[in-house]
Amino acid sequence: MRPIVVALLSFAILASPSWAADWSYSTIEAEDGVPLVVAETGNPNGPALLFIHGYSQSILSWKRQLDDPALQAKYRMVAFDLRGHGASGKPWPPDDYESRDWGGDVATVMSTQNLESPVLIGGSVMTDISGLIFAAGAPCL
Repeated sequence: MRPIVVALLSFAILASPSWAADWSYSTIEAEDGVPLVVAETGNPNGPALLFIHGYSQSILSWKRQLDDPALQAKYRMVAFDLRGHGASGKPWPPDDYESRDWGGDVATVMSTQNLESPVLIGGSVMTDISGLIFAAGAPCL
């Protein structure tokens, strides 16, 4: 019974984030159909920052940065929940967690959010995997 209660509380917190009133949320679809939750805040005309959280984390890893008034005034800040994390889809087959999927998800977020040459910001192995796989396949690099 306890895991169900924790899951319901987690969903309630993510479903109504009153602490993130300045954030706009959207759900986009990865190339293979996995839903990815994206949060955006800040200056829509500012340089773009794309935050990629670490393993077993979520968008909330970047709450302090996304809520910072000085950063909000200067930058367009976008963060997303990686597949299998946070409020994004959690595909069952292990094959849906290949390196190409992580990099493809970064490309999908950049494309759907119209991010041109964002600064990728991260702090763990998930950033290394998704960012480097994206960069390896990016025609502009």
